[in-house]
Amino acid sequence: MKNVVKEALISKLEDLKNQLVGIDNCYQSVEDEYISEWKFRHITMNNYLSDKAKAVIITRNSDSFNFSCDENAWRSNITLRKNRYYKEDAIMPELNWFSSSADTDDKYNYLSILQILGFLANAMQEKTSAYTSLMDLFDELGNKRREMYGDIKSDIYRVEAEICNINRDEAIREKEAILAKGTITIPRESNLIRSLTTGAGKWDSSRFTHLEWVENKGGKTYTVKGYCDVAKWERGPEQHFEHDRVKKAYLQSAIDDAMNAIARYEEETVNA
Repeated sequence: MKNVVKEALISKLEDLKNQLVGIDNCYQSVEDEYISEWKFRHITMNNYLSDKAKAVIITRNSDSFNFSCDENAWRSNITLRKNRYYKEDAIMPELNWFSSSADTDDKYNYLSILQILGFLANAMQEKTSAYTSLMDLFDELGNKRREMYGDIKSDIYRVEAEICNINRDEAIREKEAILAKGTITIPRESNLIRSLTTGAGKWDSSRFTHLEWVENKGGKTYTVKGYCDVAKWERGPEQHFEHDRVKKAYLQSAIDDAMNAIARYEEETVNA
């Protein structure tokens, strides 16, 4: 039977995620535009920087701006990490940089990134307009991001949580239904063997492809019968076993493993 509420939530989640993709694209365009404007005014128009240095790529994440003069940013890059209390005199943004090597041809733009490093260090020390406007830009973009995204991410998390709760309840009901049924079989063609750990006075383990169980008096343990019948590991007659004091937790674990094996087999069969 279809779960109408779950289907409605899945549809809503898909709509929200599509909206989020649109917001992501829109915000990224705004961010690129704002950063490009700052770069043009303070780097492109700077007469003391080389053309390679002016080609620096600037990106923003949650707590910093990243400057890179190399398409492989891990080679030569600078991170200007903004502390949210940066306006206090005692606390300034962190300026970190990394470069792997230098050579006369400046293959990895080592000298270019050094120019950017010097530019940023001087801007921070002198508190020039380039520096203060960059810090203001960080805040402005943060506000713009919050304005554009609104509560959509919270809405997505909430819907995902509701779906997870439904899935959990469905899984519990399915497990209880199988437990009440008293039998489970993994398709012989799946070539998947699962193991039942009995815990019946000793740590005993039996491989199986089919289980049958009956609840013992008191309801704390089960008598479990089964056999292993898998083509890939064919060893003649079916290997039967019986354990009479298997705890519910161990039996349920074996059932869960069998259910996963069946789901995997069905998925492989569909994709074959």
